[in-house]
Amino acid sequence: FWLNDISSELTPIHTASRTNLVPNTSANGMTGSGVTISSSIGPDGTNNGIKMTETSATSQHFKGFGGISVVAGLTYAISYFIKKGTYDSVAIFTNTAQINSSATINFANETITVSGSNLISNSKFIRNEGNGWYRVGYAAVADATGNTLIYTAVKSLSSYEGNTSNFTEFFGPQVEQDSRASAHIPTSGSAVTVA
Repeated sequence: FWLNDISSELTPIHTASRTNLVPNTSANGMTGSGVTISSSIGPDGTNNGIKMTETSATSQHFKGFGGISVVAGLTYAISYFIKKGTYDSVAIFTNTAQINSSATINFANETITVSGSNLISNSKFIRNEGNGWYRVGYAAVADATGNTLIYTAVKSLSSYEGNTSNFTEFFGPQVEQDSRASAHIPTSGSAVTVA
């Protein structure tokens, strides 16, 4: 077990099962605006990656996943597979009342910078998965009980004029009640638990 310095919660280091709380990790489960979505070759070599291309609208440009049920005071590991597109960095946001955080992935120097409330120190990671893909993640304690959302944006969530040449690719969003990310767990319509 590991003692969480923020919530004083004991978190198991090794668990018998893990649950991906993102109800639908496919493009069908996404919400957002200012971008178009198409498929791409994912980190496992199949056509299940998600390519997010900006529209030319002056608006926010992002896509994300909602309906992620969290409980105040518990620790959650957040992870994604990200591939560099036309930007040198990509951001992940969970800016809701439940978990307020963001992570910026810098592909040029292979680093991740995390900000927000109740972050777990030393939990952030970036791992080269090959073929241009990285798995990135971090952990945070939920501020409130309810449904949170996670978004991917090539710049930020602020409004700007998009460019249809700009894109990034991602795959496998995952939110787990734990301090460390486990292997990817695909979902399709509801949370999934695996042994």
